[in-house]
Amino acid sequence: MSIEYLLHKAAQRKAAAAVAEAVARGESPPLPPEFQPFLTEITAFYHQLPRLLEEGERGRFVVLRGDKVDSVWDTGRDARQHGYRTFDDGRFLTAKIDPDFLTVYSPHIQTHGQESA
Repeated sequence: MSIEYLLHKAAQRKAAAAVAEAVARGESPPLPPEFQPFLTEITAFYHQLPRLLEEGERGRFVVLRGDKVDSVWDTGRDARQHGYRTFDDGRFLTAKIDPDFLTVYSPHIQTHGQESA
């Protein structure tokens, strides 16, 4: 097990705790600063999520690049592997197709949309 892996896991726990605290207060969870470069992909995911759920993709993993859905995979590992093989610069987003993300991302997408209007 690498130190990078341990640091990554610690950061995930910290982010999960921040989300849980915000939800407990009835607030929108904070969007981590690391997510800002992927706001285009997150916005595309948010807008495509209802369609993906309607098509029966719940529980699978989507690969997004820019504002486009690239592909859908059975596992997160397969999705990431495809992303790294397809996009040499490593710029892509993978996300689990889960209806909870509609609630989690909604305030951030609405704010983003108002800023760009």
